[in-house]
Amino acid sequence: MPDLLQRLQVALTGRYLIQRELGRGGMAIVYLARDLRHDRPVALKVLESEWAGAVGPERFLREIAVTARLDHPHILPVLDSGEAGSCLYYVMPLVEGESLRDRLAREKQLPLDDALRIAGDVADALSYAHSHDVVHRDIKPENILLAGGHARVADFGIARAVSAAGARTLTATGLAIGTPAYMSPEQAAGERDLDGRADIYALGCVLYEMLAGEPPFTGPTAQAILARRLTDPVPRLRNVRESVPAEVDHAVAKALARVPADRFSTAADFAAALVVPPDALPSRRGVRTRSRNAIIGAAVVVTLTGLGIALFRDQSPSASSHSGATIAVLYFDNRSADTADAYLADGLTEALIARLGEVGRLTVKSRTAVQPFRGQSTGDPQALGSALGATHLVSGTVRRSGPRIRVTVELARTVTGVRVWGDQYDRTDTDLLAIEEDVARGIASAIAGQLLPAEQASLAARPTASPEAYDHFLRGNFYLARRSPRDAARAIEEYEEAVRLDPRFAQAMARIGYGYALFLSWGWQYPGLPRDSLLARGLGLVDRAMRWNPTNSDVWMARAYLLSERDPRAFTGVIAAFQRALDLDPRNAEAYHQYGWVLWLLGDDSAAAQSFHRALELDAARAITLEHLARMAFAGRHDAEARRWLDSALSLDPDFAFARQWRARQLLRLGDTAGARAEAELAVRLGVPEGGEEVLALVEVHAGDTPRARARLDRFLRDLPQAGPLKFQQAVYAAAVLVAAGEEMRALDLLERVALRGGGFWSHLRMPEFDAIRSHPRFRRLIADSRPPADLVEGD
Repeated sequence: MPDLLQRLQVALTGRYLIQRELGRGGMAIVYLARDLRHDRPVALKVLESEWAGAVGPERFLREIAVTARLDHPHILPVLDSGEAGSCLYYVMPLVEGESLRDRLAREKQLPLDDALRIAGDVADALSYAHSHDVVHRDIKPENILLAGGHARVADFGIARAVSAAGARTLTATGLAIGTPAYMSPEQAAGERDLDGRADIYALGCVLYEMLAGEPPFTGPTAQAILARRLTDPVPRLRNVRESVPAEVDHAVAKALARVPADRFSTAADFAAALVVPPDALPSRRGVRTRSRNAIIGAAVVVTLTGLGIALFRDQSPSASSHSGATIAVLYFDNRSADTADAYLADGLTEALIARLGEVGRLTVKSRTAVQPFRGQSTGDPQALGSALGATHLVSGTVRRSGPRIRVTVELARTVTGVRVWGDQYDRTDTDLLAIEEDVARGIASAIAGQLLPAEQASLAARPTASPEAYDHFLRGNFYLARRSPRDAARAIEEYEEAVRLDPRFAQAMARIGYGYALFLSWGWQYPGLPRDSLLARGLGLVDRAMRWNPTNSDVWMARAYLLSERDPRAFTGVIAAFQRALDLDPRNAEAYHQYGWVLWLLGDDSAAAQSFHRALELDAARAITLEHLARMAFAGRHDAEARRWLDSALSLDPDFAFARQWRARQLLRLGDTAGARAEAELAVRLGVPEGGEEVLALVEVHAGDTPRARARLDRFLRDLPQAGPLKFQQAVYAAAVLVAAGEEMRALDLLERVALRGGGFWSHLRMPEFDAIRSHPRFRRLIADSRPPADLVEGD
């Protein structure tokens, strides 16, 4: 097609430089081109003339614009589209990898875990697209690209554009749009009103081929393939490959059902059904044996309510630890004249914990474990070692003077108190990353001896090459840890400056996502941005971070947090993102904690408890995890168990405001009004973020001081909007007081004004304070409107 190529080169002069043909598909020719405006390689796809004539430019470009709005890490985005030289084209990123077709040509049958991972990524992409009313219509191995351990679906748009234009068939062949080996029966019949179940069928064919080595229906011609699909029974995978688990065999058979109504209703349901027992997937790690394994890959939700999100990975004992040493890095002392430089000392401490935790032969106490010992670096090493369960202590100081930083560090053996190693670093503040690397290497070498090449590489890893960007990153971490709206907004500003200085700084982008998720979860108002804009901006940043660093656990966790806020009833992609975070960092105690929270919101208390316990195995000093176990026990009316968990949480952190508030509620159930009042007042003094005054009012109602309780509650209610929707955080505590005061209808009025209903709201409705109205029809409707999908939850 030299004429076509020449026409394109002339028509796109100054915009794209077309270099060579990459390949041809059923509807398009693909060229390697350079985007001259952004100086990047791209794939430029030109619609074959026969298809272009059937569609027409206006309809094609209008439909491509719809798919260009899809923004998902497993969907290859549309960068540009247009008409040039009488040709219709669109532009996509050039993926450095291979297509699934390339891999199948090389391997024929894939390992089970690889096939399921690829299918899960594609299902996640389809679930997102279907939620935006976009059906792909041509899922096949050629349109699934593999790079960086992930699958991305390409060519959302061509089939949609052609179908929308009314060009259902190609005149020369009479075949419906799609590829015969993967085409659903209804698509083969030429039906135009297709839904997501057509894509589910195609994905079932692709997964069958990945495991069996060929599609489920084959034949010498396209017509023969389609005829077999309409007449032959659905083939079973286990007849071809006996090692395929029964769960996968049944799931694929259901996806390939001839009648759409007999298939999975959503791609998320298909992904959930593909979960198999752990022994069938040896590479799977983490919490997998649960009372309902199908929860993995299904649509779920997570909330940040009451969570102190760890900004760095919690590191803990590993089965590969051989040194016998357990290291506690105490928070470094800030010796700078300016107290504003405290972020440097904290940042260095937490970075050392993270770096040392990457050395498999070392056991490193988490940041939550050492936080209670802040300021005690000059204490008795033996006493500190005993309290922390550590054999070695790291302590140090940081002093900034103008552009120079002086860091002193000391490693001591706790049993004897003897100094094992130490050093002093006097450098410019642009050398902070080098200082971190040198200190971590010195500590690791002093304990483990000569380091392995992989250990040296992990200690030398840097999140950014820009010292200035890293400085803003540390400042952001310092502010975000304070967990107030003002500090979180300040943290986001610091992270944004870090990204401006280094546009590839993936961890800084993930931290912005964390910050946005805090605003969304707590119901805080971010300056100048409504909720939808905040969510869209956060997801866009996290997706951008994934493009630069798709193997960073923090990036996947940030994605999970934000997805959980997108729709508390759909929950699409949340579990998959958390799974990926755990696969990338199986020692991430925070991820297990959040996983447990998700499972509890789904009503699976036993699985949630298992995940929480795993988090505690990795990091025993997690007061937040202990407090969440207490919440579960309280909701289950297990008062003695709730008290034990709260006692444990408060022994670790006596100033934990949420634990104090939950103890007040638990003591009320036991009839200890005086004790409950003391705990509620302490929670308010400690600054509990939500429900403080309302829980005090609840205590006063139980104490018989109803007028005082009403006055306190009325002050709170006056600050609420007098009409319109409420955030559930605004309604649930006040409604509990109204129920206790006998104003049940008023409580129901308040609860019914909650607009964003989902797992967070439903979890509050499970609490004992609402038992008096639990059987009321209006309350039961609230339960039905907010609880997770029925097939994921067992009982109220």
